[in-house]
Amino acid sequence: MSANRDFSSEAAEKNDVINVPISKAKTTSDVVPSGLRSNTLPSSSQDKVQIHLNQWKKTEFSLTDKDLVEIQKDKHFMPMDFHEAIKAEAEEVESFVAGKYVEFYNYTGTAATTPYGSTHADSVNCRKVLNNNYVPKTDRTLIVDGEAGGNMLLLDTFINASKTNESGVIIDGEIGPKLGFNNIESENVPDHITGAAGTVLAVGAQTAAAATVQDGSTGLSTTTLAVDGLTNQPNVGDLFTIAGNTQSYTVVSSTTIASTASTLTIRPELAADVADNAALTFVGDHTSNLFFHRDAITYAERSLAITDPSGAMLASMTDAETGLSMRMEIVRVNKATVYEIDKLYGAKVTRDYAGGRLLG
Repeated sequence: MSANRDFSSEAAEKNDVINVPISKAKTTSDVVPSGLRSNTLPSSSQDKVQIHLNQWKKTEFSLTDKDLVEIQKDKHFMPMDFHEAIKAEAEEVESFVAGKYVEFYNYTGTAATTPYGSTHADSVNCRKVLNNNYVPKTDRTLIVDGEAGGNMLLLDTFINASKTNESGVIIDGEIGPKLGFNNIESENVPDHITGAAGTVLAVGAQTAAAATVQDGSTGLSTTTLAVDGLTNQPNVGDLFTIAGNTQSYTVVSSTTIASTASTLTIRPELAADVADNAALTFVGDHTSNLFFHRDAITYAERSLAITDPSGAMLASMTDAETGLSMRMEIVRVNKATVYEIDKLYGAKVTRDYAGGRLLG
């Protein structure tokens, strides 16, 4: 898990809301020499984000008595179903977190064109996006799909031991840390289908400061923008730019089209005034490879009860590879032993400027 994480042993249930502390931005001030010492202490408060624990997922399988005997005979014997259950839970979490891509408005690359076709310029461009947003240069992750990952492994930048000073990529096929990112190849990178279509124009002039609403739990801001010329409803996560404005935007929601008009709720707030009839250009369908700093997404999980008066065996467990905690429940049903693995978690984008999409 590459997101900002909060794991706790406190028990919780589905739809609980928890407050997770996150780092707070600091500012500098002028030094004014004085013979008097101030009695005012600097603030040590932290920002907090509310995470809804709205994901409660389970995987189950059964073992025969023969399987149980094998386990007792060999402590290293592990049924394949057990591995598959943990894998399914981990991939469910990965897909859920990756689905937050719709809230990232920064992007680089070309829609429907797999990155890393001939050079490592895509990594450099991702780096530029984060640098231009003053994102810390540590704890950055780049998650790509199999097509982009395959292209990476064809480039000397990523595999040539004389250039990377390592041989692990050749041996294991794992790209790892390169060019300021921890590079991860994943089967769960989402594809985005763009809903918006038509010759879309802004309705009425709008100043950059108008209609901005701030989410009190995250501090993230949205703006509403009236448009017409739509022939199809925009989808959440549609990317677009506005003529005369260098900032890119993502659609958070949109009202039902009336004739060809709709009001879009977008992120971030407008970076510049929008003229009446300014044209909106939407990015086409794309694979949403993700690049982000760990503080861009906050992930939280909580433990579930491990005592049961009915007599079922319950235990908590942590996967060594992913760091994810899960609960395992064991019951006997019809002469077989049923295992059920479940986990409770939630996630939220907390620094939308600290992430983006590498289009593919």
